[in-house]
Amino acid sequence: MLFTNDERMQPLCGQLHVLREKEVADMAIQTRSAPSETYPVFSKPMFETALRQALKFLDRTEGLMNNPLLRSRVVAQRAQGSRATARSRAAVLQRLVLESAIGLQGHPKRERAYRALLYTYLRPASTQEKAAEILDLPFSTYRRHLAEGITLISETLWLQESEQW
Repeated sequence: MLFTNDERMQPLCGQLHVLREKEVADMAIQTRSAPSETYPVFSKPMFETALRQALKFLDRTEGLMNNPLLRSRVVAQRAQGSRATARSRAAVLQRLVLESAIGLQGHPKRERAYRALLYTYLRPASTQEKAAEILDLPFSTYRRHLAEGITLISETLWLQESEQW
């Protein structure tokens, strides 16, 4: 079944009124959905670099307060947008990274990455050599597992960030 609207039967003034009403309605929808805060657009390498910096300060909220990821969409959304302070955004970033790391736990192929992250950033050993020793791994294998863990966290958070667009 096909429906059509014969606009020839409507006066020009009526057609303009309908078009204006549609335009006003569209503008109202765009205004409601427009973000109140602008966010930087991170490239994936920039995002990964900022995440690596965040991992180094994961146990110190003050160290995270200057991290570029505080202005990311994923952090702002969880921290209630522009009303959030730098300290609360840093706490949100800390939680996001921890949740992503803990999410690796229990998966057979990701457990080794989780354990490397655990002894490096979550419950850090005094040195990376000590972490490799705790895990009973050669240092090169430990570094490979750690790199895998960082990549997995980065991909998880990048996916969340890119979904916010």
